[in-house]
Amino acid sequence: MDCGVVPLLPAAGNLTEVVSHGVDGWVYRPTSLPSLEAGLARLIEDDALRARLSVAARALALDM
Repeated sequence: MDCGVVPLLPAAGNLTEVVSHGVDGWVYRPTSLPSLEAGLARLIEDDALRARLSVAARALALDM
């Protein structure tokens, strides 16, 4: 995240307490390959979304 990489993580565990879906990362349904694929496709295809999440993820990492 510190490098501006958008976190893509399953909605399980404590990481979802730090990363908010669509705000500073992308959260997918655990054990759902279609959900993961959809998230990856969205981040690859939507440059504006990817850029916004990247900036927010970096800001979150630097704030920690």
